[in-house]
Amino acid sequence: MTEKFKERRKHSRLLLSLPMRLQWVNEEGNILNKTYNSVNISTGGVYYRSEEKIPLGTDTIVTFDLPSNELVALRVLKTRGKVIRIEDDGSEQKGIALQFVDDLRFSTLYNNNNTK
Repeated sequence: MTEKFKERRKHSRLLLSLPMRLQWVNEEGNILNKTYNSVNISTGGVYYRSEEKIPLGTDTIVTFDLPSNELVALRVLKTRGKVIRIEDDGSEQKGIALQFVDDLRFSTLYNNNNTK
């Protein structure tokens, strides 16, 4: 008997590799900033791969740097996200899904604080 797969996603995904920075507070209370590339993105969240496993439920600040464009000065998208899924296929990098908690907001400003 063949079961039909039911799509549970509310938003369409775009296979899009964008540079993104995540900021979060780890279990020791330290603020971490790391740079990743998205694997796919939608209006509801982003999926990326990382060697660093952020615990489920972790709140983050997500900042995307968009490619420069002569027509648009807004190059930064920023929002808050929450880790909702971690996929471990046995490789070094884990798949991590973040759900956007707030709306994505465009900005021309970015505070480049590279604290590790």
